[in-house]
Amino acid sequence: MIYLDQAATSFPKPKEVIVGVVRCLERCGNAGRGGHKASLESAKEIYDCRCAICDFFHYQAPENVIFTYNATYALNTVICALYKEGSHVLISDLEHNAVYRPVLALASEGKITYSVFSHKGNVIENIRAQIRDNTDMLICTQSSNVTGFALPLKEIGALSKSKKIKLIIDASQGAGHIETDLTSQYFTAYCAPAHKALYGIQGCGFAIINQNGELMREFIRGGTGSDPFSATMPAEIPEHFEAGTLATPCICGLRHGIEYLQKHKDELDYTHYLAKRLEEILQENANIHIVSEKGNKSFIISFTCPEQDELSQALADKNICIRGGFHCAPLAHTSIGTQNTGCIRASLGLFTSKKDIETFGHFVSQWVNGSYR
Repeated sequence: MIYLDQAATSFPKPKEVIVGVVRCLERCGNAGRGGHKASLESAKEIYDCRCAICDFFHYQAPENVIFTYNATYALNTVICALYKEGSHVLISDLEHNAVYRPVLALASEGKITYSVFSHKGNVIENIRAQIRDNTDMLICTQSSNVTGFALPLKEIGALSKSKKIKLIIDASQGAGHIETDLTSQYFTAYCAPAHKALYGIQGCGFAIINQNGELMREFIRGGTGSDPFSATMPAEIPEHFEAGTLATPCICGLRHGIEYLQKHKDELDYTHYLAKRLEEILQENANIHIVSEKGNKSFIISFTCPEQDELSQALADKNICIRGGFHCAPLAHTSIGTQNTGCIRASLGLFTSKKDIETFGHFVSQWVNGSYR
């Protein structure tokens, strides 16, 4: 198997992650639901992961890390927790449905209005032109899941700070690929999944909430293991957002994935080289149109070609794993002109080899030329 669908989920998982998850299953109980050893072991695993996340992203408050089931859940949680009724919200034209749908739902309910700014040209001026007197929140991807294009977060953060606008970052494709220092980055919430470029397993995501005392609505209510006689959720985070039993084995896997990535970050330079090499191979065929953009920092190569649906099936038949069609990001597809066709996306990771991308690139080129049909 040649696996080039890392943007959907990283594969294979590092051995350390698998061993860590199994070890957790063998030793951990339910955190906060007892004073016995198994419960305390689970609580320690969860806290250690909060610390690992903070260490990796250069943030100083592990109690501000909340765990969710995935990045979509994290984004929905913080958007619903932090929007201001009657306010205006800005989103980019690259947003995934995990951002677009909750914003659209709030707008359709009459709770907010929203505008979409373009990632093309001068992004900061595009944003500035859309800011209104009641603009209270800006939500944007760190890196597009369709094109890999990375938005200028530092500059967006500086503008948001100067205008007192909350900034929510969708790091689903950025976390693990793009060096991120949250100490120097203005943000309100930074949301990411475990199972992509942080090399954890499916079933876990997180948000780092840069709490500043503002009202935060609960997204879900239930048991927290503390203050059971209170009719409301605890006011403090993370408990404010962590109702019910946490996915401790998945959280443990995330910690081991982050620790693995810390040791192998230098190898990302080679992955970047492989992504550029794959783009060069595909560009040699005039019938293949690359839609990935300059500023691509997530090792994503997306393209269109004649009969690409048939090509996607041919790749699956050859046990070459890519993603074809539409990628849960209608705004991005419309922005790059693939709203009617979709595109084929190949995405690379630490375990991608030069042989993988050369085999894939040459197969695609020859298939487009008719050699395999």
